[in-house]
Amino acid sequence: QQQQQQVPESGVVVLGEDGQRLLWLEGDERYEAHMALKRRLLSERRTDVAVSNAQAVTLAAKVEVLQLVAAFLLEHHPDHFSLRSKGRLLENRVTGQTVTVAPPYADDPLVLASQLCQEDLVLLQPWGTSSSGDAVQQQQQQRSAAADAQAGSQKGAPVYEISAAVVCFPARWSLREKYALPMQGVHKHVPHYQKHLGARVDRLFQNMRAGSIVWRCNWFVYDWVKDELDLFASVPESEKFGVAAAAGAEADNNPHGANLQGKEKTETGELTAAEEEEEERE
Repeated sequence: QQQQQQVPESGVVVLGEDGQRLLWLEGDERYEAHMALKRRLLSERRTDVAVSNAQAVTLAAKVEVLQLVAAFLLEHHPDHFSLRSKGRLLENRVTGQTVTVAPPYADDPLVLASQLCQEDLVLLQPWGTSSSGDAVQQQQQQRSAAADAQAGSQKGAPVYEISAAVVCFPARWSLREKYALPMQGVHKHVPHYQKHLGARVDRLFQNMRAGSIVWRCNWFVYDWVKDELDLFASVPESEKFGVAAAAGAEADNNPHGANLQGKEKTETGELTAAEEEEEERE
């Protein structure tokens, strides 16, 4: 009953604000199969599904995510999860696996957290957190810097980048291509994103406060899934939009790519007349 809350038109809900939707991690009958697929992908294609910088601030955030996930599962699913070895190991009775949830960690803390829940986990931090001198990474950041500056940094407001992530179920996008990019760069080929949506997304992150959990309603139709492995739909931009788009061409100059992305990125939706008027006023 908690999960049947009416979702506002914006699709954004602050969990617990009205006493509902407190279960921010959800599981279903495919939990065991999805966890097995995650383990397989992390073993066979780790560089495609897991990314992270080496900054101390990011490590601290990843540890916090692991602690939050472990605490949630222990509170809401005590029949399936329990602590062992003086609280260092979390036993998952559904999969038969144990995960270290206290130092010293057996793996990257975000990877460990991802092995406990079906959800993909993406950590966003202020843009520039991942800067480490890597030439390819710097090239990606510079490619999107102008767009992000226009979206808010010129006004003194921070923009956010993907600093670490474990994504085993991407909706036809490549984590390796999006890593360390600001939000404008991540959504570069989403129609109308820069004009109508970019500033809103930036404000959402800027207005979030520590301790609050925000849930966003989103859906995606998979019409090609024949087995579990098909859920790993990692598709590079060169395949979706052509070589020109992968090299940095705007989606507006690539009608085929724009149409494809418009069908797939359903979370962007269509702007209503009222929303367009509001954007004009802003």
